[in-house]
Amino acid sequence: MSTTFRELLTRIDGPTLLEKLDLGPSEVLDDLCALACDLTGMDAAAVAMVHDKDIVVIGQHKMPAANFRRSIYNSVQYKNFIETNEPLKVFPNAPLFNGEIARFTYTARARVMVEGEMIGGFFLYHNRPQALGDRDLQLTLTDFAGIAAEVVLSKASLKLMLKDVFSLASR
Repeated sequence: MSTTFRELLTRIDGPTLLEKLDLGPSEVLDDLCALACDLTGMDAAAVAMVHDKDIVVIGQHKMPAANFRRSIYNSVQYKNFIETNEPLKVFPNAPLFNGEIARFTYTARARVMVEGEMIGGFFLYHNRPQALGDRDLQLTLTDFAGIAAEVVLSKASLKLMLKDVFSLASR
């Protein structure tokens, strides 16, 4: 019987899951981030998987860092879509908004969901504050998060299927 992605999320710690399922950086997700920036006029984008206290970037366009510590622990992180012109209030310790690599004053994020589980987010960033409450941006970003989820799930499913095939062949 095949193992599902949801079962793996509950059984395997995040970094091991990334490694075992080859869910590291992806050129497809990099291209998706570049397309999102082109369509929305934003300066940078990222697809990140959330594991415990870490955010691991697996796709990006014009991002200054590939890995950074997660800095949000309140219920806001579980909303499907958030945007803010004051990212330090929402992400108080995030290096992208404070410190040496700080460059962004606006961020928007939609959750990346696989089999009903939040595995990460699709983030857009801008160097200047933006008008808040743009319904088109929300729908666009949510669509991009859905596409990112499909890419992650297809990579994971292929890896799981190959694992099942090899375990059957070795019997």
